[in-house]
Formats: sequence, C-alpha cells, structure tokens
Amino acid sequence: MKPQSFVRPRNLRLLLGAALLALSGLELASAQVIVQENFTGDSVTNSWYAQGGACLTAGDSSTPAIANGIGIPPCVGDPYYFSKSNGGTNPTNTSSQLPLVGLGSGSGTADPIGKGALRLTNGGTQSIQETGAIIAATPFPSTQGIQVTFTTYTYGGNAYYNGITDSGADGIAFYLMNGGPPADGSSYGTLSSKYPYYQIWNPTSASIGAFGGSLGYSCANGKSPSDGMPGGYLGLGIDEFGNYLNSIDNTATGIDQYLGLRNWSNNGRNPGEIGLRGYGAVTLPVLQMINPNATNTDVANVCANGGSYKYGGKTYNIPDYAGIFTNPATGANAYTILPSTQPISNQEDSSHNVSATRFAAKPITYKLVISPGGLLSFWYNYNNTGYTQVINQLDISTSNGPMPSAFYYGFGASTGGGTNVHEITCFEATPAARTIGAPVAPLTVSSNGFLYTLSSNQSPVQGYLNAYALTSSGTASTTSSWEAGALMSKNSTRSSSTLKSTASNGSAIATLATLASSNSAAFALSKTTCVPAVSNIVAYTVDPNTAAPSGCSQPYLGTRAAGSVLDAFGTGDYATLLSPPSSAADALLPNYLSYATTEKTRPTALLFSNDDGFLYSIDASTGALRWGWMPRSFLPQLQNYSSFPYADNFAGKFAVVDAQTTAGGNTTWGTYIVGSAQGGTLWYDLALDSSGNPSKVVTTFMPKVSSMPSNTQALPAGTTGYPQRQAPVIGNIGGSQYAAFIVNDSSSSTLVEFNVATGASSSATLPKSVGLVTSALDYDPSGGELYFGNGSGTIYVTSFSGSASVDVGNVTSLGTTEDSQPVIYIGTQTVKNLPYLWAVSTNSTTSTSMITVFGIGNTGWSPLWASGAGAAYTWGGSSWSKLASSSTTPASLQANAIISDAPRVVNGVLVVPAYVPPPSNTASSCNPNGEGFYDFFALSSGAFPSNTITQNGNYLTGNLDLGQGQAYTPNLSIGGSSLPVYGGTQQASSPMNPLLFTGASINQVVQWRVR
Repeated sequence: MKPQSFVRPRNLRLLLGAALLALSGLELASAQVIVQENFTGDSVTNSWYAQGGACLTAGDSSTPAIANGIGIPPCVGDPYYFSKSNGGTNPTNTSSQLPLVGLGSGSGTADPIGKGALRLTNGGTQSIQETGAIIAATPFPSTQGIQVTFTTYTYGGNAYYNGITDSGADGIAFYLMNGGPPADGSSYGTLSSKYPYYQIWNPTSASIGAFGGSLGYSCANGKSPSDGMPGGYLGLGIDEFGNYLNSIDNTATGIDQYLGLRNWSNNGRNPGEIGLRGYGAVTLPVLQMINPNATNTDVANVCANGGSYKYGGKTYNIPDYAGIFTNPATGANAYTILPSTQPISNQEDSSHNVSATRFAAKPITYKLVISPGGLLSFWYNYNNTGYTQVINQLDISTSNGPMPSAFYYGFGASTGGGTNVHEITCFEATPAARTIGAPVAPLTVSSNGFLYTLSSNQSPVQGYLNAYALTSSGTASTTSSWEAGALMSKNSTRSSSTLKSTASNGSAIATLATLASSNSAAFALSKTTCVPAVSNIVAYTVDPNTAAPSGCSQPYLGTRAAGSVLDAFGTGDYATLLSPPSSAADALLPNYLSYATTEKTRPTALLFSNDDGFLYSIDASTGALRWGWMPRSFLPQLQNYSSFPYADNFAGKFAVVDAQTTAGGNTTWGTYIVGSAQGGTLWYDLALDSSGNPSKVVTTFMPKVSSMPSNTQALPAGTTGYPQRQAPVIGNIGGSQYAAFIVNDSSSSTLVEFNVATGASSSATLPKSVGLVTSALDYDPSGGELYFGNGSGTIYVTSFSGSASVDVGNVTSLGTTEDSQPVIYIGTQTVKNLPYLWAVSTNSTTSTSMITVFGIGNTGWSPLWASGAGAAYTWGGSSWSKLASSSTTPASLQANAIISDAPRVVNGVLVVPAYVPPPSNTASSCNPNGEGFYDFFALSSGAFPSNTITQNGNYLTGNLDLGQGQAYTPNLSIGGSSLPVYGGTQQASSPMNPLLFTGASINQVVQWRVR
C-alpha cells in the first residue's frame, strides 16, 4: 500500500446555515460581497458543506447539535475521530475517541471560544488515512474578481519520512470551482458545445476530487474513486509531503515530466512545495457523456495518460487538472518550494506530538488575487514576516479557459501513512477591485436614477466605473447596469479627437491629434526606441494596447490589464455629477433663471478623474464617453508611460459652479469646473459650453516656470501644495462667484481667491501666528466666512470678500481641539437655529483621532464635547473632563478607531467615518483589511441619536459596521420625506442599502457671523 493511499471519506454534511454575508442585525444592510470566517468559535457565520474530519476545535458536547445538516460539528465527540481498525478505514469503537492533538493534551477538552480553529485532519501516530474538507454553499461572483486570504497551521504530525525529510503528510489545498456558466456566455456541457467538458460544481452531490497527493482536487491514478474535482477551475496545493504537482499520485501532466525528471529521486516529490493545478474534468459523469458504460477504471486510466480517452474509434482529450508551472508572459515559475528554514509542517518527536500545540507552530497566511480579466497573483506570509510573492499576473484564462461567472471555493486536507494536524484559523473572500470613495449619489432619488462607484484592481492595473440602478425607495441593485471602462474599451468614442488638452496660449481647447500636428513641442519628446515620435505618445494615450515599435521589448500597456483603457483610480481621484443649472443660491441673481431655462435640456454627465491623467465626462444615463481633458502641464510626462499612472497627477478634487460675468454691462452666465491637481501645485478653472463640453481654460495656477501662458498665474515661491486634498470653496460675493484655496510652502500658508468667470485673483500670506494650515478649508455661505485649523489644533475664522489681503487681516482664533493635534477636517452647521463647529484632529505619531465640537453663546465660541477612540470628554468651562460613554453623555469612537474621512452632518446627526485597523500581527488576523464603521453622534450632545436613522425599515440602535477597509464620507440625496445617505468602504463591490434620516429638508446653513 502506498503511504499516501486513501479511502473515500464519509458523505458530505450539507451545511445550510445563514446565507452568504448573513450577518446579524443591521450588518445585513451591506450589499457588498465580502465573506469572512475565523473558525475560532463553536459555530460559523457562513454556509459550508463539510466532509470527513472537518470540525471546530472550540466545539464540544455543549455546542448546539447540528440540525438538518446545518453547521460544522465540534471536534470533541465527532464520530469521525473515534478508534479505528482495518488500517484506519472504518470506525469500530464508538465509546472512545482518538487523542485530539493539541486539545487539552489529547484529553478531549475543547479550545476556549475564540481560540479555536477549523481542523481538517488530526495528527499523532494513530490518525492515519484521514481526510477533511469544507466547501462554501453559496458561489462568489467573479465580475469584480476575487481576493482570498487564509491562515493555516500544520503541526502535531508523526514525522513520517517523505524521502527527503520528516514531514508527515499530506497537505492542504484551496479550491476554486465553476459556480456558474462561462463568463463569456458560451454554451457548455454537451460534446458539441464550445466547452464540452465544462461542469458547474453541484452542491447537492457535494463530491470533490481524489485524496492523497491529489489533495482533494485532481484526479488520481490508482485510487477508488479516481475522479477529480467536478467543475474544478483551480487548485492551490500547500504540500508538505511533495506529491501534489508530480505525476506519481496524480495526472500524467506533472512537474516531474515538465522538468524532464520522470525518474528523478524520491519519485518526483517536492516537500514544502506550493503550486497550482488548473481546469479539469476527469470524472465519471464526464466520461459517461462519451461512453455510458464507463467505469472508475476508465477514469484512472484517463488520469494516468494525461486526459486522453479513446472510445468508438475516436480520441477525446479531456482537461486533466494539469499543473501550472510557468507564467508564459514572463517565463517565471508559477510554483515555489519553501526553503528548509521555512517548513510548512511543524514536526515534533512522535512520542510527544499529542502535546503539540497550534501556537508552537508557524502560521502561514496566503493571499490569492484573480483580477476580473483572469490574471492571478499569489503571495505567502511565513510566520508574520511579511508577504513573499510567488506568482505575478498569470493569465489563467489562457490555460484554464474563461473564468466562470461565479466561483465555489473551499479547503481540503488529507493524511496517509504520514499524519499532520491541518487547521485554518482565518478566511476572507472579497472582490479584487477596491473602491476609492462612497458612491456618487444623484441629487434626487428616482426609479431611473443611478449610483456610481469608482474602483480599481491593482494587479494588474485596471479602473472600473460602475452604475447601479436605484429603485424609487433609493435601494441600489447589487448588479451593475453598465461599466464605463468596458464601454470605453469596446466603442470608438475614445479617440484622439475625443481626448483633449490645452493649446499653447493656455486657454483654447485642442484635441491631442491637433496638438500632435501643430504644437508637438507641448509633449517635450525625448526620442527613444519605444517612443520615437509624438504620434506614438498619442496612439498609446488613446489605446494603451497599441503595439510597441519594432525593437521595443516593453509594451506600451505597461502594468495595465490587457484591453483596459481606464487606469487605476487613486485616492486623489474624484467624481461628481454635472446636472443642468439649478442653484437656489443664484436664483435671485440677474439672468440666472433665463440661463437655467436655456440649459435645462443639457444632458446630465458624470465627471471623474483617473490615474491616466484625464478628467472625463460620460453620459450619466448610458456611460458613453463624451470627452476627456488633460491639463497641458501633464503632456510632457506622457512619454514616461511606465511611471505616468503612478504620478498621482489628479491628486485633488473639483467642483462644478455656475458663475456670471458682467463685461460690457451684460450679465452672462456659464458653467465651470474648478479643481486642484498634483497635490495642490496645480489649480484649474475650466469653462464649459452649453453642451457641457470644455470651451476654454479661464486660468491655471501653478509654480512659476520659464515660459508660462498668459492666463497661467504663479503660485507663491516654494509652494508644496495644499494641506488637504479638496476643491476650491466657492462663494457668492456681490453677485459674482469667487473660489478660495490655501497652499503651503515650507514655513507659511497662503490664501488665494479668484473670480471663477474671469480668473482675476489675489493672494496673501496668513499671519505667522497661524503657522502652517493643516486642515481642509470650510466655507459658511450665509455668514460669508472661511474656517481652517493648524498643526496645534487651533481653529481660525476669517472673512471671504474676494480680496485675499483683506481677509488675511481678519483672521481670528476661535478655540483649540481637545488633543491640540493637527486639524485635518473642519465643518460648520446649524441645528434648530443653534450654530455648531466640528473639527477632526489626528496625532500622526500615535495614529489616534479626535473629533471636537464647539458651540456659540453670548461670549463667542466654546468647546462642548469631544470623542476619541474608547474615550469621550466634556468641557467644564476651563478644562476637559473624561467621561464614561452612555446614552446621555458623549459617546466614544470605536475602540482603536481612526477617523478615515471627513464627517458629514445630516439632520443634526454627525456621521463619522471610522476605521479600525487590523492587529499589528496581520498574518494571524482574520481581517487583514481592517474594518470600517459609521459612528453616529447627536451634534448638540455627542450622544447616540436614537430613533433618527433607519435602514431596511429598522431603526439603528448602534454604530454601523460597513465591512472591511477604510470608511468613506457618505453622500446624500433627496427622496420623499427622508434623506437617503449612501456610504461605503475600500472593500465595497456594490452600494449598501441607504440610511434614511428622518426629516424633510437638508440641514440649514449657518445663519450667523462672528467677529
């Protein structure tokens, strides 16, 4: 008998527990597809099928019994681990259980709740020929790709010799199976179809692949049954014995044959190997499609000869879970053998292994990322020492065929003559793409409206802009109606005539094609083999898939995903809606209503910036590209295509504003986009025509260079940028619209103000007593005042008159935050006719945040309350008092929380985006992305606002867990009698159901002035 020969395990137990993402209470509201399981308790959150020895080490006789197959059983008392005979095949003694390695020295005591693991096989000297597996009961959609992380522990084995070292056996595998039809929509499942052997893994049959060296994924040459994984798409083997990738236990397509080493020592075993096997369909049902009388012997023979099956005078070539040994794009190995200093298993002397413990073993965390385009990257983190990449952007769709529309996934492990405890403590599956902000919400919720999300996949680089249809109640579909990047890639609208920049006079708009022919100097080309002419720059910019010139080894595509014309979205990118003019603040100004009437048919557009250096406009209803504009100063960088997308060129935000000019005694209105870029060292004022297309650049602010266009204005010498990424604030001053922003140099801050319609500007340095401004700028439109904060937590107010020198002379200090740390965000609001000011401060040394709220009385501003991570404070008139949090006193932020984005006030409720980072020991953390929350405070008191916010028809009674990743500032709309508020985190793949805030109107602006 081969030492790795195994019998088929008991039937799968169907675990029909809570549905995917079925979290308790209000967490059900999130529509994002994130699966998290830590297996440390006596029950599980998600739905799993269990097989063989799969059990929870924290479970015991007190664990609720499995009802109707729901749940993973406890290890203590699990009949699978009762005493065995006949070579370890069948339980015969149901009165005593085998020693459970690592649990109370084998005495049968369960791990404490929260300290357990998912055990797939036991260890020790008696636990030979064991198998265990779990498979998710609900498929995971592949449209946004998938990222999987999990942590394993392997220990407590019998030191079985594999020919090279004492490793025990056999290993752990992670599986991805077809959970739906091919994503390309092809027919499948019949011999005449495009994919004749394509199977969808069937949860009701719950069959997986062969065991032993096959690790439950591939077919086997000499076992019964020999079937591989039905519908198997990808199997990741973590192989301590060394048989997974060879052809001894498994298919003929092994690494030993790939390397030409069929007869090498140890029968091709590679202990400590991590590798992939691909798509396979060598199963009895598939063979019976060809020959109804096929048997298991036929399956074993087909597996042994590499998938070839001869029947009826024909030869059928069936995919056989072939090993994936190299990345064709790079030539690099697609497998790795861990060094002897990093053994997968932790072998103890056989006489002591019952006393082995999980926490004496070395945890290994694995991360597998598959992009929506089918490019796979893989890393491992050994004993919390940091991630090592094994595979980079392997195109699995080439070797495996198209990705399915969804994946089933799961784990398996096995032992033979050698044993090991195989355990998993943490697992998560998320979309590969990451969002960069809360969804862009329409001004008014309607049944034909959309919410828009910007997201990115970083490996390979690709950006996505998805539109999700809204119901009349404001709930977003979980399925995208369209994705602008895909539309842009498939149609011809993205062209050199659609993409624009600015002519040499700094004002006129010109297409890239025009600039290339008439003003090629704008590109400042330094000729290379890969970029020999300006025409190459334009061709690549229009279509990144453009073939490289002869002799150029580096593709123009660089690190961008094949077929993608959108680059990644970075944290500096931004999006907003451009609707027809509808400003209530301008309604009484001359000629505005006639302008709004004329422009009411202007199509609504979605404006967004991207790391490819363009500000885009797309049709907000269809996603069709209308235009893209790039600042002229970006053009010389385009030839550096490998680094250009990482320059964060559009690091900033922008605003849309209607503004008027009164030249010649006539009042003329127009719409403008005013924004910042390059960290605040570039500010632009872009005028639009009546169709919403760019017509001219009114003015640009940037550091002085030798030759500036006449309409470009120099920022102060030594400008390093703005304190926080934001658009200029806009105010109505004497019937004209002015923008204001602050920039810093190494020692001072400068206030700049300019007329949006004309570009006329003024600037002045803030008083030395202010020091450097660290916060975003806030504007009170009714009071006509600007607010900002500095590095020591001091809040300042000044006028906004259109003259920077006048306003700098009016700067006044209002107070200081509780922690006296740098102010990051600031805002003003009135609630029930009482004014409030809030400020977020952050200590970069300790990574802690504080929000301080001020009110105003007869003597001016005064602090009211403050909240930090796990602590709350009230102001006693001269000092702060720390209080215990309760429903009537200021509440604290989440424990260990950092305020991750600007808060927003909605109907008197302060909504604070909070982020709880993962523990410093990220490899053993079950949430390596951290967790995002919305913390809610009544602005006046700091208490939790009861009976104010609903979601899915239920009142919120606590802070909202948004899911993994940093939380973003929520966006709001108007809908019926409530205000729908939409939020999200970095990990969100689709919008959450809206929070509904009671009240029929948006908060009033502050109606007061302070001097």
